[in-house]
Amino acid sequence: MIRIRHEEVVGWEERRFGELVHRALEAYFSGDRDLTGAVDRAVGDMLPYGLREEFRERLLSLFGALEASEGFGALLRLVEGAQVFCEVPILGERGQRFRVDLFLRRAGGSAVVDYKVSSPRQDHAEQVRRYAEILSRGIGEDVKGYLFYISSDGSGHLERVI
Repeated sequence: MIRIRHEEVVGWEERRFGELVHRALEAYFSGDRDLTGAVDRAVGDMLPYGLREEFRERLLSLFGALEASEGFGALLRLVEGAQVFCEVPILGERGQRFRVDLFLRRAGGSAVVDYKVSSPRQDHAEQVRRYAEILSRGIGEDVKGYLFYISSDGSGHLERVI
């Protein structure tokens, strides 16, 4: 018999929604920069048919507001002119596996961006610093680090960490 703990069920929808936001941003930055198309790809890839429409509407509403936010504009300016890599796997010094949401490579300096669909926490900045340090060692140059927070109302906030 399979047992599911209560805490595994509580928050499932929020976690799934956060995963969908990440997948949609990955599709957006690695594709044609069309938010509706990115949402459709994320929902189609991750959800069974019966759940798609509800989550699609939530994501479209969120991304409609996000697209108009100053924070998203700041993220787009950061990405502009950079070579973009999404969901980049990296290894820590002791073999730990991490996945960078967005890695930007350009002649004027590289940057890592981590997306968060939650309230700011201190460990978020530590996570971005760790990613930037690992990538800096790997490419032999300083890497800037950013957090991109997405609130439930669709506002975005880009924060430089390093």
